[in-house]
Amino acid sequence: MWLVKIIGYALAAMYPVLIFFAVCVFHFPLRLISLMLLVFAASILLIRREKISAASFVMGLIAVFVIITNSEAVLKFYPVIINLLFLCTFALSLRERGGIIYTFAQLGDKTIKWNAHQGGIQDYCRKVTYVWCMFFVFNAAAACYTVFLQETSVWALYNGLVSYLLMGCLFAAEFICRIKMQKKLSKMISLSAMTAESRNADDIICYAGTFSDGNYKRWKDYLRETAAVREFINRKAVDKIILHSDDFWYFIVALTAALQCKKEVYVSSNYSYEFIKTLIDEKTLCLFDTDSEYAASISSVIAETQPVHDTALPPVARDAHVYLFTSGSTGEPKGVLHEINELEDDNDSIGERWRGDFQKRILVSSVNPHHAFGIVFAAIKPFLYGVPFRRERITQPDDFLYLGSEKYIFITTPSFLKMSTKDPSLTEAVKTVRDIAIVTAGGVLYRNEAQSVCDCYGSFPLEIYGSTETGAVGWRINRDDESEWWTPTHGVRTELGDDGCLIFYCGAIHGGVFHSSDLAQLRDDGKFKLLGRKDSIVKIAEKRVSLIEVQNRIRQTGLAEDAAVFALASEKRQYLAAVVVLSCEGRSILENKKHAERVKLFRSQLGAFLEPVTIPRRWRFVSELPYNGVGKLQKQEMVALFDKEIEE
Repeated sequence: MWLVKIIGYALAAMYPVLIFFAVCVFHFPLRLISLMLLVFAASILLIRREKISAASFVMGLIAVFVIITNSEAVLKFYPVIINLLFLCTFALSLRERGGIIYTFAQLGDKTIKWNAHQGGIQDYCRKVTYVWCMFFVFNAAAACYTVFLQETSVWALYNGLVSYLLMGCLFAAEFICRIKMQKKLSKMISLSAMTAESRNADDIICYAGTFSDGNYKRWKDYLRETAAVREFINRKAVDKIILHSDDFWYFIVALTAALQCKKEVYVSSNYSYEFIKTLIDEKTLCLFDTDSEYAASISSVIAETQPVHDTALPPVARDAHVYLFTSGSTGEPKGVLHEINELEDDNDSIGERWRGDFQKRILVSSVNPHHAFGIVFAAIKPFLYGVPFRRERITQPDDFLYLGSEKYIFITTPSFLKMSTKDPSLTEAVKTVRDIAIVTAGGVLYRNEAQSVCDCYGSFPLEIYGSTETGAVGWRINRDDESEWWTPTHGVRTELGDDGCLIFYCGAIHGGVFHSSDLAQLRDDGKFKLLGRKDSIVKIAEKRVSLIEVQNRIRQTGLAEDAAVFALASEKRQYLAAVVVLSCEGRSILENKKHAERVKLFRSQLGAFLEPVTIPRRWRFVSELPYNGVGKLQKQEMVALFDKEIEE
């Protein structure tokens, strides 16, 4: 069958040359030529009964007419009719957006259906279809003109050579244009350069639920909703915006709208009133995705505000201020200043290295956008690169059962990955989606853990090292001895301080340099191996937690005279433990209470200030803390208090 197809295509392509030699060189009778063509066409049609070949059908039809008329001109009409058939096919396909060229493109690249630039690709393919229609009109007219010339050699030259050269030139020109178009579509567009025309109206920005459900937010929705939020902000006499939203769509809309209004943005994962009131003044506006007495609901703002201006995007200054909160060494949360260009440029070497693969995927995240890793990898970068992102966060591995079979980028944490690899039922849920590119940060994966993740998800995770202050400054894929070492990202220079801790130099770091509290081993090529933390900042479920802050919050309840907080580890996870000396007020309230009741009261008090994961999980109440002779706490004595279980 394949041999017949090759012969058929060859004869169809060489038709003008064969006719020229048959008529002008060998002087075969026209009816003999037509009879041979008829036999060939009939053979093709009989062999391919399930699918009629248009070229063979036209060839047979012309052969019949030549046998009847004995006209050389009829024999020459084959190229004209073929061009007209192509013209009709391409022109009729324009009833659908993108036309037949878009259909061809989808056959060649299955990922187009979830590409954020799907609308732009369709528009481009539609234009290419129009160009081919014009070519077929021209080519049919030229072929028809050569039919009535006296010189058969001219007809054969044009239809057997020139028309194919023209077609080849058109293919080459379209290929060059396509490459330029692809580069334009795949290029990151910074907020400072973004305009209303940067994307096509129907380009997909994000999706809800499962991608195949078709519940999309498109570029036109972004223009409309940011315009509404800008209108709302501009009506307020404010200088700064406090932003909290677990919905990634509302987060991006509110963040960019606030920056377009030239406001400072404070991104906070803690939205309790006790914390927020420490930031609020008369020039502050809170935008949350939840209803609150002291904050405006982003969804309500969008629904109720009618923009009076058009949807043109105001420029965002590259030095616009965004504050991300982290636990400071003083025990109080501190806002770390980032200019928006620093967040945009963060992890550029990582983004550029894997961009080609990432842009053929859609994004889902288990981390929220309120921390450095989440805001960069799960919100800002996907938006700027045009990667469709899921507006809801993945909370359990079971959620993969409902995601469908698309290719995913998964932004997550080591604790989530470990959880999904230890429970067989969760592992099976993850395996329903096998083609996943994983990016993780907030902790480390040991070799055996990385291998377990690969066995479960089908690929080794790309681990990111960094902090709120630095952004992404290192990466690794821990699959062998060499890859245990972290590679600095492009533009980052490392050295060790006198205290053995890493120092990072990078233009993307605000101030250009950052002294970390991470002890490390450093190689001559700049790669480093982490040896542990020096300061009192610990990581609980991939969140940086200041032990000093937690201790201070316990004292501030008024129920504790003194407190010590430290990290303990079980087989499943690391958590905080607290040893507390009750104050006079605390003793009067809690002296006759059971241990569980004491813990419940402290946890409820701390809930107004701390995130749930940062509240100590286990508690002990003592008459005094074990200080040594020089005033230092004896940690081992405190740890020993937890060796004996108490009903909690």
